[in-house]
Amino acid sequence: MLFFHCDTKVYIFFLSFNTKWQLSLMIDPSSPSAFTDSAHHSSEQGLWPFVLPLGLVYFAEYFINQGLMELLFFHNFFLSHAEQYRWYQTLYQVGVLVSRSSLRCFKFRRVWIFSLLQMLNLVFLLFAVRFQFLPSAWIVFALILYEGLLGGAAYVNTFHFISKEVTSSLCQILPFRE
Repeated sequence: MLFFHCDTKVYIFFLSFNTKWQLSLMIDPSSPSAFTDSAHHSSEQGLWPFVLPLGLVYFAEYFINQGLMELLFFHNFFLSHAEQYRWYQTLYQVGVLVSRSSLRCFKFRRVWIFSLLQMLNLVFLLFAVRFQFLPSAWIVFALILYEGLLGGAAYVNTFHFISKEVTSSLCQILPFRE
């Protein structure tokens, strides 16, 4: 659910995927005719450049966090396996917090870059799990912090630019009712 502010009115939009996996955007789920065909098409075109990269970032994050982190442990390290995993989760959340708080300092319009970097992070960590070539947990700590920074930055920039770019074009085509 997204909230958009157009002039003095606030609209609530519901994002959904239909059976053809097309992105749908409606003003009111009980009244799908509230959008004209041109508005529906415009909303699909305007959201995809943001939603697809964010989806890839989240895919990579969940793959790393739920599938690989448990396997990234070091026997000759002062932390136990469980403690290493807890530190991975903590560092990931610290990275997300820092990057989601950085919007006033940095804005990146090309959110697809975060997707690319996160997918490279996923591939690197996948090979690290398979071939066990990383010499220390400290490197994994840095990579997991980096993963959180990428994920948080993708999230905050995606929704910032949706609110700036997509909202202004939707405000022009929405049916304003008194």
